Amino acid sequence: MGKLTYALRLLLRKEANCEVLKDWVSSADGEVLSRAKNVPAQIILLQAKDVSYAFDKGWIEQFRFKAYMSTLKKMYDNQGKCERIKNTVFPFYYNYFTNLFLWLFTISLPLLC
Repeated sequence: MGKLTYALRLLLRKEANCEVLKDWVSSADGEVLSRAKNVPAQIILLQAKDVSYAFDKGWIEQFRFKAYMSTLKKMYDNQGKCERIKNTVFPFYYNYFTNLFLWLFTISLPLLC
């Protein structure tokens, strides 16, 4: 879960991410992640494959399998929400007026006290 959150943070900030993640994943998974365009989505896919493998081998029961897959689906949905928020374009005046009013508040705060 930590590697997914870290990878999502790096993706949203458009930073290189495969080098740091190699400490947390196996070499085979590292190769897959180095070729992936969307690393967090690929991590979720790899986790889903691992959970499916464990279920097929009988290491986990059906209830836990469904719970794991539900959690992975929620994580994927939340990742998509984060990416949509990040890519939303705001008009220039939203940023301008926010900065203006924050500066006015900061300057006037000592006068009010």
